[in-house]
Amino acid sequence: MSFQDEWASLKAEAAASRQENARMSLAGAGAKNGGGDGTNLQVTPSVLKERAKNAMTVRHDFATADDMAMSELKAARKGLDGFESVTGIDTFTERWQSQMNYLKGVLEHGVAGQLRSAAQSFKSEDLAQAAKQKPDEGTGDKKK
Repeated sequence: MSFQDEWASLKAEAAASRQENARMSLAGAGAKNGGGDGTNLQVTPSVLKERAKNAMTVRHDFATADDMAMSELKAARKGLDGFESVTGIDTFTERWQSQMNYLKGVLEHGVAGQLRSAAQSFKSEDLAQAAKQKPDEGTGDKKK
């Protein structure tokens, strides 16, 4: 078998395999990384709050690493007083602090804050839907 024949055969097998995997994924079977394994995504307010807590842990870890890096950078800068390169270190430090403040803000407000907000909305909606399902005490009918 020539190289071209073998290559064409391998390409055809790969295409057939991708097509079969796509059919199984669309049908919910045989999918890798979720789907078809019999589990369902369960999102609850407590899951969202836990994820927000995790985001705040990441924020804290970043802040700790930032503090250590800035401490080392300040110590290095002191040793370079009088050199022209100190202005470059000052520029780097300013940009670093700006970027870290942005990242900490995103983690605190953009990720953790939004997850907490979604958890509260989720809980409020659940309570509203539960109230609708309770029978009206006067008529016994469900509330609208």
